[in-house]
Amino acid sequence: MSKPKGLGFGGFLIGIGAGWLIFRYMNLTADIVAWLLVIAGGAIIASSILSYLSRGIPLTGMVSWLAVGMIIALLTTSGPAQFFSTDWGVGVYPYSTEASMNFPGAATESTVLFSVENVNGQIEVDTWDRDEYNIDVTVKVKGTTEEDAQDALEEVDITIDDRVTAGRRELILTISVPRLMWSKISVSMVVTLPVDATIDLDLITTNGNIETSNIVGGDLSLQSTNGEVAFDHVYAPKITCLTTNGRIRGHVEAGTLTATTTNGQIDLTLPSTRSGSYTLSNTNGGIEVNVDPSENTGFDIDLRTTIGETTVDIEGLTYDTDTAKHKSAQSTGYASKTVQIEVDASTTNGSVTVD
Repeated sequence: MSKPKGLGFGGFLIGIGAGWLIFRYMNLTADIVAWLLVIAGGAIIASSILSYLSRGIPLTGMVSWLAVGMIIALLTTSGPAQFFSTDWGVGVYPYSTEASMNFPGAATESTVLFSVENVNGQIEVDTWDRDEYNIDVTVKVKGTTEEDAQDALEEVDITIDDRVTAGRRELILTISVPRLMWSKISVSMVVTLPVDATIDLDLITTNGNIETSNIVGGDLSLQSTNGEVAFDHVYAPKITCLTTNGRIRGHVEAGTLTATTTNGQIDLTLPSTRSGSYTLSNTNGGIEVNVDPSENTGFDIDLRTTIGETTVDIEGLTYDTDTAKHKSAQSTGYASKTVQIEVDASTTNGSVTVD
């Protein structure tokens, strides 16, 4: 059977044309390496399937040239500067612009909720001696050109829903960004709330830290990806924090605290003035908990590691288990202590210490 002519060249032209339309529209230059791999992998799979099904028709050559055309379109629309340059967290773009926004308001209620799902940036929450809130937001955007960066900035829409529900002031900050533009945009914020209010937090961010300071809370939910979670003199009946590739650290007390991280250290200081239960879990990182023992404070400790050692440096404990990788102990007369602190800490690769 003679080979049909023009299949390869036709696939090449389709690849360039289709790739140009797709990549210019999607504007994913920050993910250029991933797209190169997707195109190459897809071409190999498609060629293998067509080779099996085509029964002698040379469609695999057309697929190969189609892939070559798409790769050329990808490199052309991205530009060599974007392919070979790198920059801060949101992508590999040579041009940038930024804008600042401010959201102030009254907050006289006894309870205040602040909630946000952030995009590539840090969240700082602190308090002050005013019956007001203030939120300062900084948006940074990068692009392939100055015009591209400015156009992307105009796509960012940030609004606040300020309402009172059942006596609680609720501040819901919404950041709207087209999903395909997330890699170009970073949003950071500094939030200041009334120190006399009971504060509830529901914070989510990516590629940024969460820092909380001088807060008496109700329910704190803190979640980051590629960032640390930090406490500075924080107390709440319930705290949940989760991060990956980041530390969990600071000075904190809670009725119940659950902290989980991957590829990061957990370093907490517990003042030990209130009863609390602390469940700490880590993967590829150590855990260190500093406590302040006293005559009225009792401890219930359970520490475990797979690769590493466990260490407890508290006097007056009775051990149920005392091995290098597992220690379980309780203060003598624990049930009668005014302050009862439970620490359940485990890691797969690192040491666990309570002292």
